[in-house]
Amino acid sequence: MKSIFHLITKRFYPSRLECFCGLAVLLCWGSPVFSAEGEFLSEIQLKCNTLSKNVRPVPSSRVTAAGQQTIAAVETLIGRIRYYDSRENSVAGSISVRELRGLRETLESGKPDPKILATAQEKFHKSRQWHQEKVFSDAMQGLDHYLTVKQSFEDKEYVSQRINFFQKLPGLVEKYQQKQDAATSILLAEAVKFMEESREGTEVLDLLKANLTGPNVKFRVNINVLSPLFERTINENIDVQENILGTQIRGNGTFFGKTSMALIPNNHTAKIQLAVDSAMVTHTLGVNGPARILSDNVITAATVKNLLVSPENGIIAESASTEGTIESNVQNISFTRQGPLLRQIGTNQVYSRKAASEAESLRLAKLKINRNVDDKVETEIAKVNGKIRQWNTLPEEAPIRANFSVTRAKTTDRELFFNMLTSTDGFLTTTVQSPVFSRRSDLYVQIHQSAIHNTMSPLANQTLDEKELWEELRQLFPAMFEASQKSAAKTPQESFLTLGFAAVPVDVSFEEDMIKIKVNTLFLRENKRDYPGMEITLVYKITGQNNRFRLEPVEVQALPLGFNPKVNRMSVREQTIRTIVLKRIRKLTEKPIVLGTLRGNDLPLPALRPSYVSAKDGWLSLGYVVDSK
Repeated sequence: MKSIFHLITKRFYPSRLECFCGLAVLLCWGSPVFSAEGEFLSEIQLKCNTLSKNVRPVPSSRVTAAGQQTIAAVETLIGRIRYYDSRENSVAGSISVRELRGLRETLESGKPDPKILATAQEKFHKSRQWHQEKVFSDAMQGLDHYLTVKQSFEDKEYVSQRINFFQKLPGLVEKYQQKQDAATSILLAEAVKFMEESREGTEVLDLLKANLTGPNVKFRVNINVLSPLFERTINENIDVQENILGTQIRGNGTFFGKTSMALIPNNHTAKIQLAVDSAMVTHTLGVNGPARILSDNVITAATVKNLLVSPENGIIAESASTEGTIESNVQNISFTRQGPLLRQIGTNQVYSRKAASEAESLRLAKLKINRNVDDKVETEIAKVNGKIRQWNTLPEEAPIRANFSVTRAKTTDRELFFNMLTSTDGFLTTTVQSPVFSRRSDLYVQIHQSAIHNTMSPLANQTLDEKELWEELRQLFPAMFEASQKSAAKTPQESFLTLGFAAVPVDVSFEEDMIKIKVNTLFLRENKRDYPGMEITLVYKITGQNNRFRLEPVEVQALPLGFNPKVNRMSVREQTIRTIVLKRIRKLTEKPIVLGTLRGNDLPLPALRPSYVSAKDGWLSLGYVVDSK
């Protein structure tokens, strides 16, 4: 029995579950609801008209109430931090207990210090690793709300600004539905952020979130890709040591088994079944008083544990369940004391207790297997939950980042589907219907251009040199850079240019098998000299041939920011910096980027070779098939 426990809990489950967890970072939050486009816009227009007519100056009582709410949330946070750490300077992220007490005191004074408020807000937002903790986010959002209300109370133009805001919002929503470019997305995200912080127009906010929050990354994974993570054949020599109903049992044997996984069809929840079918053949010696029992035993066990992934509840592990049988054949019974009567009585007792001993052996084995499989699986799920939180709390020094969540996960008997969305401080993703999944691919990925916009938008107003930018991209897209390391996608050894990004840093479009990347900069710096900002455009044609994806450079263009060739003419200085930029960019992009077979590296995934590619209607679709070579 000990060998089953040892093999399942130490030799199989940790490694296989660890591999599974790499794929199962799929915690899910609310799924989007879509209404008819015309009805949605009409409802937005109606609610915004009502709000614009009812705008009134902010009363001082509202500022006081917001301050009291913030004080209470900060006090709760202080208590939580001090509960875990009694030091006065203990911290949550980058804001300390001492600073939180200073914030509370300045709010209680009735005349809060603007410097303390601004510093606290900045440190709250820098402590990204704590944003998932409710007591922390309550305090942070409370302070944001207080500052917004306070600013509105002090702003003499508040009423006219709010009327103008709600009058223009329906037009912005309509424009976004027509063209989901980066600039419009950012404007609407800012409007949403304002409504969240001010807590004004909550009905409009709910409508926007319900109708404009759609997935912008979609996956379909065939069981051919998933099964190698779990399916293994086991053939091990084992030692046996048990105590069954007072009989000490020792011996050895062989453990045979097979691990497997299956997808259970479910349209609302992704359901994965982990299983181990095993058999153990042993030769044992049992000692009970003067009796010595030699036996041959065959134990079979089938262990099943289901994992559920749902948008409402995340990853849930059901209790493991084991069914088994045992067959025991007594080969010989001997006694340390002689005598025919003793031998007869002892032999009768051994056979009379044989059924009870077998039943107890099987019961103990099933309990141990279930308990230890549950422990191991739930430990791994806890690690997954930690990794999910880390996805949304990347280090503050990382300029490129996005928030991830899964809006839907489902399974058929052969495939796992899940839809993800990436967002920035707003919620914007896409409402554009994605192409139909390619049925000839074992792994199929669809990425909407809004996912790239959201991931790159934190670059707004950031300053990075070439090397820093390239390293950021390498961390964000490791597979792409690893696959293309022999092409032009290498980190520059030296940084010749420093880029100061504009409010809309990157705009990407996927159309007609072309990938168009537009980078907007406020300034360019070379050798400590600053030049006017440029709009740099790169166009690649993406094709799939010879089991590779190939991004062929088609066009490189650089123009002064906001330049219209039909109206404007470039100055000599602008022409000079344009020449410098084009020369540098062309050197970096002169060779095509080639993406070949995907390999699992530390995961036992099958090799996947490119099989299908398409870029149209704002979606980039990539398909891979299991390489049978």
